[in-house]
Amino acid sequence: MAKVPYITGVKAEYRCRDELLSQGYFVMRSAGSRGLFDLIAVSADHVKLIQVKVISFGEKKKFKKERMDLGYIRCPENVLKELWVWEKHGKWYIYKIPSNKEYLKGKR
Repeated sequence: MAKVPYITGVKAEYRCRDELLSQGYFVMRSAGSRGLFDLIAVSADHVKLIQVKVISFGEKKKFKKERMDLGYIRCPENVLKELWVWEKHGKWYIYKIPSNKEYLKGKR
């Protein structure tokens, strides 16, 4: 039987997918959450690699470590990395992840 946090995460991934589909993206989901990114969204001019997280209503977690980790991944200029955080019974917080300059210089 699936665990509640997994089911909650999957529901958030589908909610994110539906939002991206409404914006005209083609969206693929990484089933089982085994990869670094949960969703890949493709448009005519760019690709989004998206990690989805869920927080309780009113929680202030900012996922600093996750954002830093995603910043270490090199991507072409037309590939965007984003962290989408769903606040239960609330709204999306979308963090755009820039490339980590120190990593790109080889200092990690």
